[in-house]
Amino acid sequence: MKKIYLVKGITVDFLKFCCIKITKIKQEEFMWIIIILNGFSMGNLGKPYIYPENAHPEEHRKLLLLQEPTVSVDSENRKAIIEVKTTIDVPPIGIYYGLYFPGVIKTPQFRRLSREKKEENSKEHIVILPLDFLENPKYDRCNFKEKGGVIYYRLEIRNPKYNVNTFFGGRFRVDRNYKRVPCIILGPFVDQIGSCSAIISWETDTSCYGEIIIRGKSYSDGEESRMHEVKIGGLNPGEIYMYLVIIGGEVRGEYHFKTVPKNGNNFEFAVLCDSRAGSGGGERYYGESCNYYILTRLLLDAYNRGSDFILFPGDLVNGYVSCEFEFRYQLKNWKRATEGIGASIPIYEGMGNHEALLDIFGDMEFDKLSPHSAENIFSLEFVNPLNGPLPEESMKEMAPPYTENVYYFDYGNSMFISFNTNYAYCSNPLKYGGNLEGYVMDGQLDWIDRVIKEADKNSYIKHIFLFAHEPSFPNGGHLGDAQWYHGKKPFVIERKDELWRIISNSKKVVAVFYGDEHNYHRMLVDSSTVFYEEDGYVPQEKLVPKNPVWQIVSGGAGAPYHTQEDPPWSESVHAFYPGYNYCFIWVKGDTVKLTAYNEVGELIDECVLTD
Repeated sequence: MKKIYLVKGITVDFLKFCCIKITKIKQEEFMWIIIILNGFSMGNLGKPYIYPENAHPEEHRKLLLLQEPTVSVDSENRKAIIEVKTTIDVPPIGIYYGLYFPGVIKTPQFRRLSREKKEENSKEHIVILPLDFLENPKYDRCNFKEKGGVIYYRLEIRNPKYNVNTFFGGRFRVDRNYKRVPCIILGPFVDQIGSCSAIISWETDTSCYGEIIIRGKSYSDGEESRMHEVKIGGLNPGEIYMYLVIIGGEVRGEYHFKTVPKNGNNFEFAVLCDSRAGSGGGERYYGESCNYYILTRLLLDAYNRGSDFILFPGDLVNGYVSCEFEFRYQLKNWKRATEGIGASIPIYEGMGNHEALLDIFGDMEFDKLSPHSAENIFSLEFVNPLNGPLPEESMKEMAPPYTENVYYFDYGNSMFISFNTNYAYCSNPLKYGGNLEGYVMDGQLDWIDRVIKEADKNSYIKHIFLFAHEPSFPNGGHLGDAQWYHGKKPFVIERKDELWRIISNSKKVVAVFYGDEHNYHRMLVDSSTVFYEEDGYVPQEKLVPKNPVWQIVSGGAGAPYHTQEDPPWSESVHAFYPGYNYCFIWVKGDTVKLTAYNEVGELIDECVLTD
């Protein structure tokens, strides 16, 4: 029981709307009531998880693959043997395979199909790949006969439960004598490019020593490993560098990147997200993980238009799994789709609601505890800046890390801030602790405030851009969650307003990029925007943005589309497009211009954001 003093004019209907049980009312000049907080309360939100007693997490396998395929090579008979284990009985499988061709963006060229010999459905499968035909001059584009090479394969597995085919990819390398040798199976990726530095990362199929050669100088992470992360220093601003990747003492690829120019006032970048698997079959449901088909098309278009880097704020993959292998395998499938572009320009990834690795107890879902949380696994798979906040104090030892999912970086005259709207997920946090989807917790909010204020003091920083997943002002597809919940959760509205005050207090913030909604829209958030439902919760201190800021949603990288709805702020939406899309941003000194394109390169919107 708690006594609350309310000014005259607060009605019983309003209290009922807030889910407050009224036990006593007395009318005076100032109405006071004794109430039990039943909806205004945040309950256990932000506190340590409360698990059901004597219960064990359930494992729900979603992928067809039980584990990664096993590859062996019979060098005497010049053939590869691919062993595949599935979680359910499936029909005999087929494998397409071929060679990588030389090029700036290396892509596999499939040339042959091998099928499993047996006829019955099974969970265990073996497919034989004859390799010697690759020596034929008709097919040997990369001097395979003399040097060997990388063989890329793609499994095609029919799921009898849904009557659809699914593709899974992989690769391996043989030498000229058909002996297995170490192979780069993911990457390389160029990460965190600065004016004088960069980080290059990749993954190999066996533990080995790796190094990078740039202009005759060797850089290494210094130990044998499968996961390689090499820091490069001593570079010159604004130069293009060719780099060689060396594993096992042999050159395994030549690539390039460009350092940030010294002044850095003119550059381009792209924004897109929500590439989880879509409808349409084939590569649109690649590896039961992501929409490979649309994602690769959008990235290639952004690269060809001159993007210096990519922002990707969440929903990379389907997620919502309880098996760590499945979550990591989905992220690896996304990296297979992005590695062609990622070898030359950085991709800065953020987390969305689908980056979820869960402990499941019936209808209760919790983010796994460290070191197995979604946040932990995300930081193992990606290489982002290490300057984010500490874990949330209120969750104590159960708090997952913000490492490499909340961070900032400078590029030229601009600062970019990644924040996480999907931290420490719980399906019912008010009852069981953890965090609500779309809610920015206290520690992270304070960190955002500090970073923006520091950028405001920095005379070299002219523009600030933020990027996260769940929009503050949803317009089509997620009005029931994100940072809105149909305007029915007072603490959600209060926190959204707090966040936007911090953002709009800075004259340097140009835009906040979001995803979650599978469309494109551009909305100007300013003092004329309508922020609340007439019959919804309206805080005593209403949001009045100090400076206008664009909210831009680009959630069209492959997930099924969402059309426009009618929230209170619809009049502030300047453009809306429900199809696949990405944003291309030009920074030219004090001017920032946006153009948005669909999956075939058609212009769908353009605007000078700094007007």
